[in-house]
Amino acid sequence: MPADPGVSTLLSLLIVVALVASVVRFIRIPYEITLVLVGLLLALAPGVPRIAISPGVILLVFLPVLLFHAGYNLPLTDLRINLLPISVLAVPGVFVGAGLVALALHAIGGLAWSSAILFGTIVSATDPVSVLALFSRVGAPARLTAIVTGESLFNDGTALVLFVVALDAATGGHVTLLGGTMQVVAVIAGSLVMGVVVGLLGAQILSRFNDALLETTISLIIAYGGYLLANDWHMSGALETVTAGIILGSRGSKVMSRETRLQARATWEFLVFLTNSLLFLLIGMAVRSVAAGAGIRLGSQAWGLLLVALLAVLVSRIVVVWVTQMTMEAVGQGLPASWRPVLVWAGLRGAVSLAAVLSLPNNVPDRDTILVLTFGVVLFTLLVQGLTMQPLLRRQGLIGEDEADDATESTAGEHGQSTRPGATA
Repeated sequence: MPADPGVSTLLSLLIVVALVASVVRFIRIPYEITLVLVGLLLALAPGVPRIAISPGVILLVFLPVLLFHAGYNLPLTDLRINLLPISVLAVPGVFVGAGLVALALHAIGGLAWSSAILFGTIVSATDPVSVLALFSRVGAPARLTAIVTGESLFNDGTALVLFVVALDAATGGHVTLLGGTMQVVAVIAGSLVMGVVVGLLGAQILSRFNDALLETTISLIIAYGGYLLANDWHMSGALETVTAGIILGSRGSKVMSRETRLQARATWEFLVFLTNSLLFLLIGMAVRSVAAGAGIRLGSQAWGLLLVALLAVLVSRIVVVWVTQMTMEAVGQGLPASWRPVLVWAGLRGAVSLAAVLSLPNNVPDRDTILVLTFGVVLFTLLVQGLTMQPLLRRQGLIGEDEADDATESTAGEHGQSTRPGATA
């Protein structure tokens, strides 16, 4: 009986992941970035089947695992201490960033307002997985790590909610500024409340069992069940899952035994390692499909627009970090000056942006343009900003030469662990 093509492809990808994890210890490139580069090489190699990323796989299979795990690992104390900068970056920061990018693409790039706003919402969520992995290895300041982590967790949900409203407007829906804003606020608030309820109920359920396998299974049900239920109720599955993870993480030691937490930790770390590895590899491989489709149709005109998009994303990030700094200074809690360039450069884009752009219906105006621009921004931020983050940390005096060298040598030993700080379950 011939092997199923899907199974064979998955097995091949897992082999590539294992090989990269084995080889990367000998090179000075972050593991996640190496996977993107390998994916790009595979995409260009003759005979390799073309692979397209399904938005459903990212949003419904991969994202709940990553968000729940990361939320669980974000200590509630760190969230309370850094609530103001995280909130500014993750909510108004997303609005400001999306608006500035849209303004630049409309005024300079000539895109219609609806398309420009849609693109702005797509690239408004940060995904600094490789940066956080580096932070963990080199011992970056704990508060800086917590801020970058918290922002990336909550702005995923905010950006996706904003994206849904922008998509409705772009496809002919009647959306007013006031109505759209009220809708976004209502969805964010409802999702947070729902996450708290799911987290508290999940903790109560887990406290009634003392079986490691069963409790690990229940934690997976909580992660996926809450996410899917929130989506069914037209809430943000991303925000609900992060919140539920944070609530459950704050009660983990009270509702689970030490043995259960250790076993659940190993299971979740494996799932997160596998999920992140496949995502980064697929990002590189998916470029071939985009280039062979939308890229060819657009031709050389895409390069000028891409340059505008890249500059707009970078400038908007600078403005968002500046607004956050001004807000913090207004309450007497200004961030160190050495952190600001790092916060700007940590604004990588990744899986959430790709899932959003790939979910665009074919009848969306300028769909090909938005697709190419999004892939270009994601690749630039991952490869350029991701590869230069360590030198930036060293230049800002946040790590020393010895720490940077030790981090590079120990990279391979981190692959089985979370790409977010902290331990899970």
